[in-house]
Amino acid sequence: MAGKCGGCTMCCKLLGISELKKPSGAWCALCVIAHGCSQYDTRPTSCKIFECFWLTSQANVEEAARMPLRLRPDKSKVVISGDGDSVTVHCDPSQSGAWQRGAVAAILKALANGGKDVVVNNGIGQHFLVKDGRAVELVISAPDGSGVQKVIGFKT
Repeated sequence: MAGKCGGCTMCCKLLGISELKKPSGAWCALCVIAHGCSQYDTRPTSCKIFECFWLTSQANVEEAARMPLRLRPDKSKVVISGDGDSVTVHCDPSQSGAWQRGAVAAILKALANGGKDVVVNNGIGQHFLVKDGRAVELVISAPDGSGVQKVIGFKT
């Protein structure tokens, strides 16, 4: 069931799934950890269309362009995703600083230096914007009825 994801199911834990009213940071009730979704064929649309950066990189013809196994979310404890001008990073609450270390930190810095807005959810209630080589803590609204949170300011 895990398909191209291998044994990784971190998105099933770290991402919120509005269709299931599943909050971020908690395992999805449909997830068979390290195997995949127990309802794979009928899983929510947001799950069907989601691909993290690690998974997307695996489609590269050039092996050197693929992110290594150590950066797969179940290994790095970080799910990186995004489109257009923004990148979202979700950390496992047990490894809230994983985004600040090693190759993950280097990737986020390169994305930010390349003009992307990099927003980090460290998994323990703090959110950061990585820009111009530094991280600034964000003030985030409480979730609305759909579970959506918005940036309302910066911590000083």
